[in-house]
Amino acid sequence: EANRISISVARLLQDGHPFQVVTDLNLSISGKLNAVVLGPVIPAGSTLIRVDSPLSYRIDNDKNFVVETRPGVFTLRILAAFATPPTALQVKSSPASGDWDAVEAWAWASNESIRSVEVSGGTLVDASRVRIPKEWSGFPVYVLNLGEELKFVERKRGEGAPRPDDLQLSRLLVLDQSGRGFSVRDEFIGTMNKDWR
Repeated sequence: EANRISISVARLLQDGHPFQVVTDLNLSISGKLNAVVLGPVIPAGSTLIRVDSPLSYRIDNDKNFVVETRPGVFTLRILAAFATPPTALQVKSSPASGDWDAVEAWAWASNESIRSVEVSGGTLVDASRVRIPKEWSGFPVYVLNLGEELKFVERKRGEGAPRPDDLQLSRLLVLDQSGRGFSVRDEFIGTMNKDWR
């Protein structure tokens, strides 16, 4: 069997304090490979927080991930964080071994309680058309080719104005048997967003 490693990348960008990037590296390995250099797989300027890997790995002096491989299919999950939210993130080429997918899938998890961000770049796609973890499928997903980037423009900080209250009144009038009076039953249905007393 030929020695081969194919690699696909999915990322979850989580806005917040700190701004975090979860990178899933999906490795399909065949043959007898030893140490494979995956390159600097976290975004430039970020700090490595945690690595969950079924394979042994090390990080060399150039911040390259080096993985000890064996045949099979594996997912490495790598968490990195930025002290200051980036204004853009780019798909860069990796000086790595292996057959890397030409595109990456990035999911964007906004945090409107902290700030409102306008995202541009890449191609917005249906999450079902790309390989991402199921728990990320509820977020907007972008596909980016080599050299493409997502840009983040902050439009507003903090929570925006709450939506107006949305209430409906249902009133039922019931005439007494004597015909000289009536009972009233009011029922409110809806959502209170701001005018609590």
